Amino acid sequence: MTRVHPFAVLTDGIVAEPGVASWGLDRADVIAVEASGCLRHLVLTEAGNGQDILPELPTAPVGAPVVISWGRGRLDVFIRDSGGDLLHSWWEGAWQPWRVVGASTAAPTVVSWGPGRFDLFVRTQEASLAHYWYSRGPGMQGPEDCGGSFAGRPSAATTSLYGIHMVARGQADGLLRYQYALPRQRSHEWTTSTWQPGRGAFHTSPPVTPDGCEPLACTSDPVLLPCRGEGRVPGRLLAYARRDDTLLCLEPQLWQHRPADRVLGAGIASDACATSAAPRRADVFVRLRSGAIGHLTQWLGETGDAGLRWESLDDGHVRAGSRPAVISSRTGRLDLFFRGDGGELCHGWREPGTTDWNDRAARRLGGGPG
Repeated sequence: MTRVHPFAVLTDGIVAEPGVASWGLDRADVIAVEASGCLRHLVLTEAGNGQDILPELPTAPVGAPVVISWGRGRLDVFIRDSGGDLLHSWWEGAWQPWRVVGASTAAPTVVSWGPGRFDLFVRTQEASLAHYWYSRGPGMQGPEDCGGSFAGRPSAATTSLYGIHMVARGQADGLLRYQYALPRQRSHEWTTSTWQPGRGAFHTSPPVTPDGCEPLACTSDPVLLPCRGEGRVPGRLLAYARRDDTLLCLEPQLWQHRPADRVLGAGIASDACATSAAPRRADVFVRLRSGAIGHLTQWLGETGDAGLRWESLDDGHVRAGSRPAVISSRTGRLDLFFRGDGGELCHGWREPGTTDWNDRAARRLGGGPG
């Protein structure tokens, strides 16, 4: 077990997992929901830390905020309200009033493949996925129906200009449905079989293998991670999800191993968050049943194999009470955030080239609001 210095407590009284984004090197923007219903924005930079409050919501928030940045000086924040509407505010010099995007029954997923553009996917009352998109000029557009029948929230990622990858958990069987799409070249069908067509189509992951192994059904929402390649090692698209208390690693585009080879750990008590802080490396974080944070480092080999290392981040000071959130604002840098079981907003960090967490002698973003 790895015991870290006590996590920095940035603020307290938060009631949901934080939303995190970064628009530049050594910067983290954190959005946290307070018990009063307001959303607090904390900024952590090397030059100093700060905070402010987002505009007042028209009704009480529900669940966790989702935040992205498409470039320097821009933040977009989404959160559901008690009436089932999805609300949107953004910062571009100042926070803008909340606007209703549409109805949603789960937290959304939102990605940006370039400045001035984001794509938003929400689960509808009919359990299908609806797609909204924003471009400078026309503004918010949609919804368009993506079809399907899903449970929980989807996960999306971009791997190229215009390219969007998305996975979502099937409502009936828990298998991941995968979609790869380009604008104007998109089908809205999601397959219900376990057959895998080629790249660019829609399919279920993983399929039943020739030796008769059963598919790995998921009991929690997935997180989709594009993992950068290096040299002869291509980039990989990985999906992490939970089956009961075990962590699964699935590959929507490719399946090279027996399903049993993709069960990576046990004792898991939350959905995962993930980032690729360096080429050929995935860093995955979960809350463990003990209340500690589990950190899986996965190194990708040239032949599809992967080396694994687990560590348990347990400082004996706070217990995690939510799924963690992680960003990498520069190569090798990790910044981890989570809600403690007492409502604390906690922060841990690790510098590149080290294995020590929260090393106060190392260069870091900061330990609290300034």
